[in-house]
Amino acid sequence: MPADRPQDLPLVLVVGATGTQGGSVARHLLAGGRFRVRALTRRPQGDEALTLAALGAEVVAGDLDDAASLRAALRGAHGVFGVTDWWEHFDREEAQGRALVDIAAAMDVRHLVLSTQPSPSAATRGAVHAAPFESKAAVERYARALGVPATFVHVSFYWENLLSLFVPRRLPDGTFHLGLPLAGKRLAGIGVDDIGGAVARIFAAGASVAGRTYPLVGEANTAEEIAAAIGHTARRPVRAAEAPAAAPWARLPGAEAIGRALDETFAAYRAMQDGLDDAMVVTRELFAPTSGLAQWVEAHRAELDACPSMAGLDLASRVTTKDAYVWGDAKAGRH
Repeated sequence: MPADRPQDLPLVLVVGATGTQGGSVARHLLAGGRFRVRALTRRPQGDEALTLAALGAEVVAGDLDDAASLRAALRGAHGVFGVTDWWEHFDREEAQGRALVDIAAAMDVRHLVLSTQPSPSAATRGAVHAAPFESKAAVERYARALGVPATFVHVSFYWENLLSLFVPRRLPDGTFHLGLPLAGKRLAGIGVDDIGGAVARIFAAGASVAGRTYPLVGEANTAEEIAAAIGHTARRPVRAAEAPAAAPWARLPGAEAIGRALDETFAAYRAMQDGLDDAMVVTRELFAPTSGLAQWVEAHRAELDACPSMAGLDLASRVTTKDAYVWGDAKAGRH
């Protein structure tokens, strides 16, 4: 542990610390210097874990399906950041979230910050059901019913998805096609780094924000606005188009559940339009440097240029696993 991170600082356990949200939270907590960080991961020898260790985190092996590992990781923790992943664990997500809440409550954790979601079914009176949202909403309801000192964040669409699953596709006429099934509605989005910034501020606020829910939104944009922002920065003609979210999965045997969940997810985005402008204000009250879309795109110009389809490379379009979040492989290697 570096000298500038004394052992008497409160300890926060970050679940999924080598993942998207958890990694961002761990890095911001470490940079802030107000907390010690214990990083829970199934891959403690992986590159991401080693990077966090070099930054000062205590890296421990653990799994949301392994109660003993959770209890060991929570020993001495003041706070916990918890995130679950429907896209990897499917119907097990709710049980994993409940297990984390139960163990955190039993071990008298002072502040639990959970990444959850609103229920589209409740918001639309049953018209829209999106499994990746509903399981997280159920975990939030459970934590509230149990009375644990928890704060909840509702994280919007990662703009990093525009570098992978939703990267613009090059058409034969030389233009680029951005397929987002929004039907004229706005998509609330945020850069991954800003998620960690906001959550770190929640931990700093402590008990004063227990019970609150924070929607995290950098900006809300139509598909046409997103296409224009990418096209302007990448200096390529990018057009929005109404492609089904499930399109890249449709031809894969056994991938129907993923495709269906993607379509359900975008149905939820289209249906839950209320409060988006207020959410942008709330997010910046938490973390003032939160980027808007144009800022995020400009900051990721090099990554956009390096994406195979944006570089004009020949794609095999071989999506084989959900966690790649990529439509195809370039001859030079996977993006």
